[in-house]
Amino acid sequence: MSFNPGGDSAMVQFLASFFLGDEPVLLDEFHSPREGRISQLWSLPYVLGKKPVQADLYILTDGYTFSAAEGLAYDLQALKKAAIVGTPSAGFVSAGDTVSY
Repeated sequence: MSFNPGGDSAMVQFLASFFLGDEPVLLDEFHSPREGRISQLWSLPYVLGKKPVQADLYILTDGYTFSAAEGLAYDLQALKKAAIVGTPSAGFVSAGDTVSY
């Protein structure tokens, strides 16, 4: 994921699902206080192909790793499924919208 400027949470869900079991796992919660809503992102119980659940997984990051790429790295590290190597990421993992006042 080195030099990855982001992506979509659906891709985080899809990629993380390859390294998790068949039971859905909570990956993220997105809080929208304005709407009073919380949405959750869960791993998929089925993805096409083999799931290398027991594989040793290393995720490479650098200062140009942003957004969903950071989210995937964080999720898999927090679930003890991956080790993060490289330099610190950009720190822009928050998913959100631009709001004008």
